[in-house]
Amino acid sequence: MELDELKENWNQLQQQQKELATDTINKIIMNTNLTINEMQQKNSYWNKLAKGIFPALIVILIINVAVGYFVPAPHTAFLSRVSYALIMIIFAVASLYMYRWQENILNHYNAGDLKASLAKTIKDFRRFYLVYNLVYLILYPAYFYAMFKLLVNVVLHLSENTTLISSAVLSILSIVASHIYYRLTYFKRIRSLEADLQELEN
Repeated sequence: MELDELKENWNQLQQQQKELATDTINKIIMNTNLTINEMQQKNSYWNKLAKGIFPALIVILIINVAVGYFVPAPHTAFLSRVSYALIMIIFAVASLYMYRWQENILNHYNAGDLKASLAKTIKDFRRFYLVYNLVYLILYPAYFYAMFKLLVNVVLHLSENTTLISSAVLSILSIVASHIYYRLTYFKRIRSLEADLQELEN
């Protein structure tokens, strides 16, 4: 009789552990899906905005260069105008690519293979963010300098030193603002995903 009771208690314990494991996994799946969905929504907004703004910017720059060819400006040589426009176009194309890359990382999440998918999403996003910062560390100063030389100085006629200082200040502000935004918006959720992954591994 005692053996039967022991077996019954053991079976009950096994069943409770299975139910507990299932509940834990379901909770992790729900939390992960919610977190990934929030990140996708944030990225989708910026991606749509970029797809609207940057192609329009490219068109404006092409028109600006064409106008400069037929109606030369006294303050900017045509080849300089082309080089500044090219820098700004490279910035626009690179930005569209970066937003697309980020979108792909989040869209490749697969709840069917939760552990591997979580690990890959976290790793890929952190790699993306490193490259993102390195790219814009180079692009922001070049972009703002080109913007001042091609567009702003047509009206303001700033000196070279003022243009360089203004470009540097805007670059620093943009990098800092971007870092703060990513920390508050994305990495708060990345830490949540890491907690889910750690719970799965345990």
